[in-house]
Amino acid sequence: MMINKIMILCTIWCTSGTPVVKDSLEPHMWGYRPRITLEHLVRYMQQQKKKFPILEEFLKNETVLQATQYIPDIVRLQKLLFDEMHHRIDRKMAHKMSMRDFIVRHRTENLLNEYQKMVASVQRAWLLVRDKLKDHGQLKVEEEYLKEDLGLTTALEFFIPTTTGPGACTFSLVHYLSYIHNNFIDWCRAKSKTSAWHEHKIQLAHTHKCHLLDYQSQLTSILLSHCHYSLRLGQGREVSYDLPALEKYILDRFIHGKPTILVDIPHVSYQEDIYTAAKFAAVRKKVAPQSALQQRVQQDILRELGSPDKLRRSLDVVEIVLGFLTSGGGKPKTTLRSYLRKLKMEKRSFSKKAKEHCNLEHILSLWQTLSGVVQSHDIICPLHMHGGFLSYIRRHDHMTAAF
Repeated sequence: MMINKIMILCTIWCTSGTPVVKDSLEPHMWGYRPRITLEHLVRYMQQQKKKFPILEEFLKNETVLQATQYIPDIVRLQKLLFDEMHHRIDRKMAHKMSMRDFIVRHRTENLLNEYQKMVASVQRAWLLVRDKLKDHGQLKVEEEYLKEDLGLTTALEFFIPTTTGPGACTFSLVHYLSYIHNNFIDWCRAKSKTSAWHEHKIQLAHTHKCHLLDYQSQLTSILLSHCHYSLRLGQGREVSYDLPALEKYILDRFIHGKPTILVDIPHVSYQEDIYTAAKFAAVRKKVAPQSALQQRVQQDILRELGSPDKLRRSLDVVEIVLGFLTSGGGKPKTTLRSYLRKLKMEKRSFSKKAKEHCNLEHILSLWQTLSGVVQSHDIICPLHMHGGFLSYIRRHDHMTAAF
């Protein structure tokens, strides 16, 4: 009798490794114990009359929310690739070289390990959400690229962030993950109606795990601590959850106070894409006529930007705009400000003077103004010499010509 009692207790409380008694001579020991999983929790909630909106929204989006924890690693990888590849690599090289070929060039063990960790994060996030990228946002990832399993043997071009081609995979991946995070945080803040939860934002480049929903490693223990086993005569075991406490714990521990992300993804331009006559001819044809910026406006824009980093970020925006105009065209009198808003790029780091004075008819002249300084400065001055850059702009003022 004592042995049977011990076996009953073990069947109820022990881990899933406890064998279920199947002996037909002991039918009182027959039983089924459901595993405590997210799927079991979802089924349990469907049977309840009372609703728990934040918990339900969390469970509905859990798969994609799980992928947001990889944002910092992916952004870090994009930043390193941008710094090394922007204006410096051609498509053939990026297509021919694998990610493994690229990272073995970094001889130190620390850098090798860091790159491998970042690539692993891309791979995990990609497997979780790639099916959702086909129809997301301004960038459409082509079907053939979605079938690619991103890893160390994948071509480098898939990891280099671009707005078209294979590089749109990681570009769109970061954009989608940031979108999911922001939507979920905004929705929960509105539902919680907590006055102590003040909205705040953080730049994508400064995002760390502490800013995101990093819950995965603790999820099983959280579910176990909020579930209850009970025995009822003639009904066997029942598993229930303390849903109010579980919702409050998830909200307080993982969601409350999280910032939304200001999305500003670096965009690499290949060597052959920057200075192609065909590209400029397409823009001249589809956004006609093109006009030159006044020299005073060009000088004001350069002085406003004032540093190599700010100038490059503005040039990146102009090159993205050129890409869209090459394929879709536009009206020359459309303001650059309204066109950026249409592309959902109004929050990107960009020259306020250019937004104020430029229409699409000035886009080629603006590109020449910015790219001319970037190219000349990269040749003449070390990147870290901020004072040298300002001096160069002053020397460049009298050389700024009409396009």
